Amino acid sequence: MGIIMQARNITKVYKVGGIEVKALYNASFVLEEGTLTIILGPSGAGKSTLLNVIGGMDVPTYGSLEVEGVEVSRFTERELAKYRREKIGFVFQFYNLMPNLTALENVELATELKKNAKNPRSALASVGLAEREKNFPGQLSGGEQQRVAIARAVAKNPTILLCDEPTGALDYETGKEVLALLEKEAHEEHKTVVIVTHNSALSRFGDHLIKLKNGQIITDRQIKNPKPIEDIDW
Repeated sequence: MGIIMQARNITKVYKVGGIEVKALYNASFVLEEGTLTIILGPSGAGKSTLLNVIGGMDVPTYGSLEVEGVEVSRFTERELAKYRREKIGFVFQFYNLMPNLTALENVELATELKKNAKNPRSALASVGLAEREKNFPGQLSGGEQQRVAIARAVAKNPTILLCDEPTGALDYETGKEVLALLEKEAHEEHKTVVIVTHNSALSRFGDHLIKLKNGQIITDRQIKNPKPIEDIDW
C-alpha cells in the first residue's frame, strides 16, 4: 500500500464578527491506498471542516495537503473543480439523488464527468441493485437510496471516497450493510475510503482512526485488529 494523502499542520481559520475562530488546528496525518479511515468526533469538533479540505471544497488557511504527491492546498478554483471531479467520490447522509432520474440515470450522471469511469450498470450491480435500475428514488427504501449514492460515487472511479455520516439516516441493520459495502470498496477495490461520523461505536471498525476534539487531532492510530462490522453494536 502506498501513501495517497499527506496532510501537514492543516489549520483553518474563520472570521466571525471580527473574531478569528480556528475550526481546525495543526492537523497532520497520512492516508494510504486500500484502507478505510474513520474520522470521529462530536458536533463542532472540526470533522466537516476537515472533510471539506480533503474533498477540495475548501482550502486550509495554513499548512499543506498533498494528494499523490501534488499539493492540492494551493490549487486555484478551476484546479479544485478538476480535483473534485477526477479524484473524489462523495457519499452524503441524505443521499442527494435526483428525484426525477432513475437509479441508473443517477449513476450515469456521475460517469459523464469522468473519462475512465466505471460502467454504471456494473456499479449498481456491485451494491446489489441490478434489478432496481429503472426505479426512481421515491420508489426505493432509504437503504437502497444510499446504495445508489454509493454506486454513483464509486462509478466515477475516484481515488478517494469521502463519506459524511453515511449511516446517519438509516436503521441499524441497513447501516451495517452500507458500512460493509464501503469496507469492500477499500479492501477489494483498493480505494481510499474515509468515513466521517460522530458514532463512537465505529472507533474499532476500519483500519485507521482519527479522532478530533475542538478542532485538533487527539488520536491518530492504525487499528491492528479491527472489529468485523457484524460484531459492532450501537
